[in-house]
Amino acid sequence: MMLLNITNHPSRKLSSKQITASEVYGEIVDMPFPSISPYLESREIDVIVGEYLEKFRLMINLWCYCKVNLYSLTG
Repeated sequence: MMLLNITNHPSRKLSSKQITASEVYGEIVDMPFPSISPYLESREIDVIVGEYLEKFRLMINLWCYCKVNLYSLTG
C-alpha cells in the first residue's frame, strides 16, 4: 500500500507522530498539489483533473506491477 501526499507540504517535513500514523498505509509518495488559478473556466479545471487522474492511474499501475513482480520473485 501507499499513501499519496497530494499537498504542497512534503512528507519529509511531517512530524514523527504524523509519519507513525501514516505507516499503516505504507510508503508515502509526494505529489504536489497543482497550481490552479481562480480565473480558470471549469473546462480548464477539468483538463487539470484529468491529468492528475492519469498520474494516479499510472502510479497505481506501476505500484501494483512492482508488487506482483516482487511477489513472483519471492513467493
